[in-house]
Amino acid sequence: MYKLPHLLRRLKREMEQEIDHIQPFPGILEALRELQRQDYTLGILTSNTEENVSFFLERYQALNLFLFVQSSVTLFGKSRCINQLLRSYSLAQQSVIYVGDETRDIEAARRSKIKVLSVGWGFNSVQALTEAQPDYLIREPGELLGAIAQLSRTS
Repeated sequence: MYKLPHLLRRLKREMEQEIDHIQPFPGILEALRELQRQDYTLGILTSNTEENVSFFLERYQALNLFLFVQSSVTLFGKSRCINQLLRSYSLAQQSVIYVGDETRDIEAARRSKIKVLSVGWGFNSVQALTEAQPDYLIREPGELLGAIAQLSRTS
């Protein structure tokens, strides 16, 4: 357990070194641009550094799609970060949909009492995400718009 902070710093440094070689998942930029066009407010809460994420988004002319990019510095308190963002931006829990690729994203969203949409192309497998029971699970970016529209209607 005591090695986790060191491991996280190392992973962030390695990500910084490789950021030039990382490509967006096919179709995701188009989906995000369409969400913004439809007046959805987008933000990023990440365990990566804000600098890495901002650099990546700037490289693909996508930084302007997001109201905020915020780094979550802890493995164990993502729901606290979500709650802080809800307060900071005066967001109602029922109007927020958290999109994540990990089972801990599902757990954090549940603790924060917000809807959660899981994407099956990230960190955890589709099976692991399914077992954690998100509100919605998609397997490709082309499904994002429909899933968010569906979840928004149930708000």
